[in-house]
Amino acid sequence: MLFSRILKHINMKTDTPFEPIETPDIHFLRRIEVLKKHPEVKQLMGYDPWAAVLTFFIVAGQISFAWGVSVWFPSFGTYWWQIILLSYVVGGTMNHWSAMAVHEMAHNLMLKTPAQNKALAIFANRNRYGVLQTILWCPIIYAISPMSG
Repeated sequence: MLFSRILKHINMKTDTPFEPIETPDIHFLRRIEVLKKHPEVKQLMGYDPWAAVLTFFIVAGQISFAWGVSVWFPSFGTYWWQIILLSYVVGGTMNHWSAMAVHEMAHNLMLKTPAQNKALAIFANRNRYGVLQTILWCPIIYAISPMSG
């Protein structure tokens, strides 16, 4: 919102696909409202390193799960429906955790520094692109990221 106001002031147009809004940020207003009514909530704010530890084990579990399925069931055979059901329930739950963890790390809510959050986010998001693409793109993503500061 501040960025769009600055651009309007200096008569520049942005080339981003986002449209600026003129209404106040609802999350900011809601946070002020909640803190006025319940100041004790402030103690719950901040980063949570235990969630980062859990994220690491979730990702390790996903990799182990994929390896286990490939070793124990090299050809699906008669177990195909069990593998698909297990993959959907277990793998989907783990994948959802990874996606939510990446979201929280985008707000720097898991580890102390933005660089630590970014490194763990790249690790947790590795299932989206694969290991080789992640290794190749990490320096580029880090360089162009708005959080690199």
